[in-house]
Amino acid sequence: MKNTVQIFGLPKSATNFMEWTILNNFVDVVYKNIYLTWHAYKHSTPTLDYSEYSIIIYKEYPIWEKSMKRYFIHRPAPARRWKSTWGIAGLADLQDVWNHYYGPFINNLHDLPQDRIMLLNHRIVVNNYFEVVEEIHDKFNIKPVDSPVQPEYRLNFAGARASQTGRRYKKEY
Repeated sequence: MKNTVQIFGLPKSATNFMEWTILNNFVDVVYKNIYLTWHAYKHSTPTLDYSEYSIIIYKEYPIWEKSMKRYFIHRPAPARRWKSTWGIAGLADLQDVWNHYYGPFINNLHDLPQDRIMLLNHRIVVNNYFEVVEEIHDKFNIKPVDSPVQPEYRLNFAGARASQTGRRYKKEY
């Protein structure tokens, strides 16, 4: 069975945030994490191979870089694995990784049916959360819950099974 919606984005671009949004604010949604041999499918180039619709979330480079630096500092062991996966040997490689992977993410979107994808900027989603939930409903005809909820706390690293931690989510913009 295909996912109703597949979330795509670079690591640390708010994919867990969007997965949480889809799973907690819409009814009758099928969504499961898909893993390739070396990484989560959500970090691949966007397609409609495993879903009816796709949402691509991104952060502008300075915000993404800040997230990545925070990740490297606080989670050094998983970050080391990214060396082989994404070519990220350290913080100096971030601009190269962004340039190498972000281009295919965006360029591939032109080949997909525009009525079945959404490109969302994380800053806009955070600041206009309930309007974005309504846009997802309108575009994909997915029924929202009666009272959508925006996460108040940071999410853990569990992908589609992410839950809120005890640390309050701090808006960066």
